[in-house]
Amino acid sequence: MNIISFSPAATKIIYNLGLAKSLIGRSDYCNFNEIVAKVPTLTRPRTTSCNSQLPVKLLECELYKLEPDYAKLSEIKAQLIILQDSPKNNGVSPEEENKIREKIASKSAEIFTFSPKTFQGIFDETIRLAKKLNKATAGENFTQKMGKKLVEYKNLFPKNDKPKSILVIDNIEPLTVAGYWTEGLLNEIPNIVSLNEGEGKPSRFTTWNEILNVDPDYLFIALNNTGLPETQTILNELNHSDDFRSLRAFKAKKVIIVDGKKHFNLATPEIVETLKIIGQALYPQNFSDNLIGKEWAIYY
Repeated sequence: MNIISFSPAATKIIYNLGLAKSLIGRSDYCNFNEIVAKVPTLTRPRTTSCNSQLPVKLLECELYKLEPDYAKLSEIKAQLIILQDSPKNNGVSPEEENKIREKIASKSAEIFTFSPKTFQGIFDETIRLAKKLNKATAGENFTQKMGKKLVEYKNLFPKNDKPKSILVIDNIEPLTVAGYWTEGLLNEIPNIVSLNEGEGKPSRFTTWNEILNVDPDYLFIALNNTGLPETQTILNELNHSDDFRSLRAFKAKKVIIVDGKKHFNLATPEIVETLKIIGQALYPQNFSDNLIGKEWAIYY
């Protein structure tokens, strides 16, 4: 089966299921290793403007950074094309489906929309995609393996500690509070109070003043499709407001920057590895193999 994946998360799952050789096209953001990076890119920067009067729709429009490169797409024959019904990983919007059907060389190609919206939904969608790829058993094994990892990490968090509040930022310009599965992920951790959007809800616009009003114990900054060094550079170049510098987390050196390509954002079952990063930041004595400086760092 020849596959085009415009969803970074779905591409990672395809790779984990041993189907990398079936990929004949990808988005620019499907670049997590050298093998996948060799697959031709079939996207370009989005050219349509954002003019919605609805804040949620405007934000979704702004966060979908890419659209298919239709000139390239018209020369490619694929049996399956995968889109993503969430802008969080900068996939290609399902709204492009009709135009894709019009332009794709193989008119019989099936279009599959990968649609994770919640933490449990990530596991459910992984199994649904695995079945579509005739890899149902491998999909079940993969999700079960990561489910065991989830239990392992949860057990390393203290059960009787004082509750700590966490807010996660997934974009700087525009500044957004992380939504979708972030709430569900944080709710897996004992004694953590999530200040993020309700589970399944999209990321939303915010301001540093609004963040100061809730004043979290810990502020995690995990920018979509942005590695740790790039995140550090972006933050260093910002002219931080007084509200940011007044945050309790900033004063206590509890602003944590994270490799956003690996943690919080990519909707695969491997997202449970994010709990290890949170644990290392909050309870380093409980978590071995500390990845500080590699996948996370303290920002001050």
